[in-house]
Amino acid sequence: NCTGPSLSEEERTLTLAIIIFFIIATILGNLLIIVAIGFFRQLQTHANILALSLAVSDLLIGLLIMPFSMMHAVYECWFYASFFCHLHYFLDYTLTTSSTIHLDRTVAVMLALCWLGAAILTTPTPDSCMFTVDVGLHFAYGMCPYFLAMFIILLIYARIYRVARRQARRVTAGMPIHSQRGEVANGGSSGGSDGDEAARRWKLTMKREHNAAKTLGSIIACFMLSWLPYDIMVMVFPFYKNTSAVYEVMSWIGYISSTINPILYASINRPFRIAFGRILYL
Repeated sequence: NCTGPSLSEEERTLTLAIIIFFIIATILGNLLIIVAIGFFRQLQTHANILALSLAVSDLLIGLLIMPFSMMHAVYECWFYASFFCHLHYFLDYTLTTSSTIHLDRTVAVMLALCWLGAAILTTPTPDSCMFTVDVGLHFAYGMCPYFLAMFIILLIYARIYRVARRQARRVTAGMPIHSQRGEVANGGSSGGSDGDEAARRWKLTMKREHNAAKTLGSIIACFMLSWLPYDIMVMVFPFYKNTSAVYEVMSWIGYISSTINPILYASINRPFRIAFGRILYL
């Protein structure tokens, strides 16, 4: 039996309106990314395929996580069965983690299973979908997904950066670079106009990949900054009482990173801006 929300009716209405706006923006924005990558060939680069995976995760967050979290945050009550509370937590941490580690879904699912294990070993408080966990377990399960995700991401991007720098030096030095189709850029056996055309296409491809990688890097930074307050809150949550409101606010700051991602695409990546404009003005 719920004790009822602490917000007044006017505050609930305003909060619902704001959250619904972010939910709609998250769904429509990430649908726009999916459509743009699907229909515009110039956006179908290797880096943007990863961006497509990220957009799908963010779309699912907007569809499956944010609406239920909205009801829980506004009414301070869980209206659904205990099983769905466990499922909600599992999907929450699966999707929010996989929205960052979109290079390896297996790792993301493993991290989510850590949270599911914690949920299974505990019992949610009736009607609230809040778990009572030992302080040590709370700290471990709270920080493990965030810092492990960041560690994996930094390793991956360090490798990408080294490869990109090596290829950029070869292009600058005029050394031949072999593409996946066996074409040679910047000289090599092709020679003449064929070699020049291969070099031009290679440089264009490198430019697109660089833009896409820069966009993804900005999105990763956005994720880290958005979820850092929540993970700090997870560490201090067991030591303070009456912090549920702050907990909800920190959670929603993290969710909103899924709303911001399409804005980052449009502001940083010119090909995406062009594609978005064509889609919206059809």
